[in-house]
Amino acid sequence: MKDRKKMPDYYVRTYKHWYKWFSRIYDYFTTATCFLFYGFDGERRFRESIVDRLNPRQGEKILDICSGTGTLTIMIARRLAGKGEVTGIEISPDQLRIARRKEKPDGLSFTTEAQRSQRKHGGRIDSILPTIVSRNE
Repeated sequence: MKDRKKMPDYYVRTYKHWYKWFSRIYDYFTTATCFLFYGFDGERRFRESIVDRLNPRQGEKILDICSGTGTLTIMIARRLAGKGEVTGIEISPDQLRIARRKEKPDGLSFTTEAQRSQRKHGGRIDSILPTIVSRNE
């Protein structure tokens, strides 16, 4: 019988390896996928439809969970025009590094820690975006 402690470690290492590799092509993959389903400029239109559905209002505090490389998170922050707070939460250090390199509007931050970002917002979050739009009203 195999040692049970080694199996999870193998899966963790495999996951980290492939996630790191995928992080490098994530933006290109998303652009290509949206092109196939939505045509030219499909990624922008698709993401804008998500932001429209979320309907962020000035002064709101929004969490984007699993923010990936931050493209959608940045679009939400731009819609708020510095009059609100948006926090992107991502566990992948590689995707977080890419997100932090992008030009960020005011009121936007990226982190790996959900609890700290909720404390930063005083425990009050107006919207949570976990890939699907959810409003806290």
